[in-house]
Amino acid sequence: MVENIRLSSASWWLVPDARQVGGGTERWFSREWFTTHAFTTKKIDVPSSWQTLQGLERYEGTCWYFTWIQRSLLERLLPTTNHVSLRFNGANYLSKAWLNGVEAGTHEGGFTPFSFHLPQSMIKKVLETASGDILLAVRVDNTRRHDQVPEFSSDWFQWAGIYRDVFIDVQPGSRVERCLIVPVLEFGAGEHQLQRAAIQVTVRATAGLAFTWTVVDPQGNSVASGKVSLPPVDGGAGQAIPAPVVRRFTVPFPATPEPRLWSPASPALYTLELVDGDGDLLHASRFGLREIKASGTDILLNGKRILLKGSSLHEEKYPLGREYPKAERLKDIAGMKALGFNFLRTAHYSHDESLVEAADELGMLVGEEIPVYWNIDFKNPRVLRLAARMMRDLIYRDFNHPSVIWWSAGNEVPVSRRDCSQFMITIMRLAKRLDPTRFSVFVTKAFIHDPARKQSDLLLLNSYFGWYYLSERLFGSACDVVHGTAPRKPFLMSEFGANAMLGFGRREPLNEKSSEWKQASIVSHAIKSFNARPYMCGWAIWIYRDFKSHMRLGKHEQGYNRKGLVDEHGRKKLLALWMPRLLHQRRKFRAWKMYFGMLIAKLALVPAAFVDMVVDLVSPRVMRKVNTGYYTATPAT
Repeated sequence: MVENIRLSSASWWLVPDARQVGGGTERWFSREWFTTHAFTTKKIDVPSSWQTLQGLERYEGTCWYFTWIQRSLLERLLPTTNHVSLRFNGANYLSKAWLNGVEAGTHEGGFTPFSFHLPQSMIKKVLETASGDILLAVRVDNTRRHDQVPEFSSDWFQWAGIYRDVFIDVQPGSRVERCLIVPVLEFGAGEHQLQRAAIQVTVRATAGLAFTWTVVDPQGNSVASGKVSLPPVDGGAGQAIPAPVVRRFTVPFPATPEPRLWSPASPALYTLELVDGDGDLLHASRFGLREIKASGTDILLNGKRILLKGSSLHEEKYPLGREYPKAERLKDIAGMKALGFNFLRTAHYSHDESLVEAADELGMLVGEEIPVYWNIDFKNPRVLRLAARMMRDLIYRDFNHPSVIWWSAGNEVPVSRRDCSQFMITIMRLAKRLDPTRFSVFVTKAFIHDPARKQSDLLLLNSYFGWYYLSERLFGSACDVVHGTAPRKPFLMSEFGANAMLGFGRREPLNEKSSEWKQASIVSHAIKSFNARPYMCGWAIWIYRDFKSHMRLGKHEQGYNRKGLVDEHGRKKLLALWMPRLLHQRRKFRAWKMYFGMLIAKLALVPAAFVDMVVDLVSPRVMRKVNTGYYTATPAT
């Protein structure tokens, strides 16, 4: 029987460790230390970020988390063949855990779940260490470093700590480790009517396991079922061993009732259930029947052309930080759909899985990304392995979510450098090998010279005409030139926008930066230019909601990136009020400009490459300078 025992609660305590001494001779992870120093701790909710506590608002460094686990919980797991693990859905950034002073494991990374296996021998040792309840101690360090992902420089606030749920997972010894579901759809000509539907299921489970599978439709009715028996693995001398094996099988859907496709307009969700011989649930996963692919410069959803129109979103909500309930994420998706959006890009890391669950349920396409951002250490093999693991973990977590349509290897990286372009190509190839059914992409800031562009399934460009440089009237011409670099590839403007301070320049046409009117003017001109171009497959405004950033300390920013359609409290700016009627407006398109742009792209390749090389050489120094000085290495008194 599968159990997920939630440890998240208000019964946690926190201690900052600015001197980095807790993991050494002082042994803060021990019961003895905690019981004698409990008076020095702060109460904290888990999940949450420590910056929500007074005195730790800007603290960057190490903190220790402590909570008690009932002894009886672990005692009943002995002796059994159960597989037990300690799971964190997210902790930023370096994490290490102990149970009664016994080390459980370490993890690097801030945005995907990770688990520490608790074998029977460890559980026994933990119980023998002391009587009474079990102390769980977790050390979390969010110090920014160049050899991390993301690295020292980034344009978002460094929320830290255990900011997603914590569980003890209990599974039977014969268990399902992974279940991946791929829809197989066949469409007829003409109106693209669905002719046949099936799913291909790949199960990684313990050898010798037998289970019954059932597909349940959106109304809760069983539409197909069957049995699967995995072959045993011979360990020699006729003894079977509990090694994991992989089994694939196909589930055809009956013609009646007609299978329901998943789309933003009709987000129909099915469920696949795997049950063992005792009737215990081994695994359950929701999925949707949908197909996403490219055809020339178009993106096809279930055989029909779709234009992606939406915005990016950081995982942050005032005043909670990065941790907020699924109900709030459902509100975000509903708010975006009310503006007419059908697409959301997660910036610039994997959000909590409840976001893609909300997108599945309400009907919102999602592009996901790992935090390979700006100027990480591309030459470092360890960093490459770290990024690869992050991509693999993200894909396996969200593989069955129909809302997800791409895996992005990173954002605004210096692709003019050979080490960077090879890094991105390696990660994109990995994503494509793990999941050939979705787009494998990365987001570029390079207009013309981009050595990694050929490997990306889509051309995704960030551009800020009218805000950081030149005029918004150049968006159309710039798109024509960029399209000329990859004329057979779908092209989406993945970031564009402008700052706006709520209430500044809202009721009068104030042509001044950071006014609401100026933001609406820049974005509206850009959208009309994008909508007019037949080779563009969509756009994503930067960003849906204002978010904290240590780089943004100006008069009209006050610690926030103010490019949102709504402010940090969710109040709509002028652009959000314009959006429903702006969504489909377009400027007049002249085809000769597209061909002229293709010519410019070829002629400007060499000078563009030189400019990019200079920018990519200078930007790390500039970004490091503006990322220094905000955070403190010691808690405030």
